[in-house]
Amino acid sequence: MSQYLIDQINVTNNIKVCGYMVLTEMHGDGRLEKITVENIKTGSKENVPADSVFIFIGAKPCTDWMELNLVRNDKGYLETGRELLRYENFKKKWKLEREPFLLEASIPGIFAAGDVRAGAMNRIASAVGEGAMVSKWSTNSWPNCSQNR
Repeated sequence: MSQYLIDQINVTNNIKVCGYMVLTEMHGDGRLEKITVENIKTGSKENVPADSVFIFIGAKPCTDWMELNLVRNDKGYLETGRELLRYENFKKKWKLEREPFLLEASIPGIFAAGDVRAGAMNRIASAVGEGAMVSKWSTNSWPNCSQNR
């Protein structure tokens, strides 16, 4: 989450941050009136009056499901492009003469776009734009991706 958003939340009286809570139910007749939340540490449930809800799903990149040995930073985000040159383990793995392309990960032909990429803007418009770049680039260049260029 961006620092400016954290700062705004901290000074807004009608926003309550509820860590370790899971929204389990929403109740109302024609509009939201209350929610049921469960504390995942204690298992306790609570009904809370509410007429709106903002759900923050987190800022974790969730790249663990990929079994590829891609270079990640200390927070788990995938490194791409020239940033990879800073990593000693990248230099040992990369066998091509060319440097990786802008959004290319540490394995030729694998690209990262959006919130999983280190240095990304973490905005939906940026993620869509990066995805479109990769789509366009790969459509035009996919057969030549692993070749030295």
